[in-house]
Amino acid sequence: MMLKTILWDFNGTLLDDVNISLSAVNDLRRILYNYKGLSLDEYRQIFTFPVSDYYLKAGFDFQRHSFEKVGKMWVELYESRFFNAALRRDIEVILKKYRVYFDFVILTASKSEKVLKQLEELKIRHYFKDVIGNDDIYAYGKYARAHAYLKDKDRSEYLLIGDTLHDLEIGQRLGVETFLLKGGHQDEGRLLKSGAKVFADADAIMAFIMSEKSLQ
Repeated sequence: MMLKTILWDFNGTLLDDVNISLSAVNDLRRILYNYKGLSLDEYRQIFTFPVSDYYLKAGFDFQRHSFEKVGKMWVELYESRFFNAALRRDIEVILKKYRVYFDFVILTASKSEKVLKQLEELKIRHYFKDVIGNDDIYAYGKYARAHAYLKDKDRSEYLLIGDTLHDLEIGQRLGVETFLLKGGHQDEGRLLKSGAKVFADADAIMAFIMSEKSLQ
């Protein structure tokens, strides 16, 4: 692996926002339908992209409330809690330790402006060369933006780290090797069934990368 740049997904991979995402969808289910809350396991079983499919699995009826309305309300609930989310365990230590070996870039379905602000709040903005964000609240365009960013670049020099099957799909479409993390927005069993390399945490990923690097 002639790796030079690591593309990090943000939500669920660097940022531990699973619980605030779950609380937002549960509040919205109660507001619109008086449904009981989903458990964390239930959430991880149904979370998917496109988010319209996820909302349907979560019980939202677009005949009663449009996808656009549901998406806007969810974003408002989520963003009201966004700055309560912290980094996943040891992420800052890993970024500091390995930035001498690799460039770090964030690839996210979240708004660039929001992610940049969060990075400043978390005091980790300086670790990242670029942020490839999405300015569409309905999470369209992540692949297209990454594809444009990687135009004319040697994709064998890139690795994508994410926490969902969507990240894996994007990596495959980009022609970029992709590793997945447990403990994010999707169930571990779903990740393992994909055949992807799945790791317990980012430290395990970096240890694997460095072991591969030493063999080159």
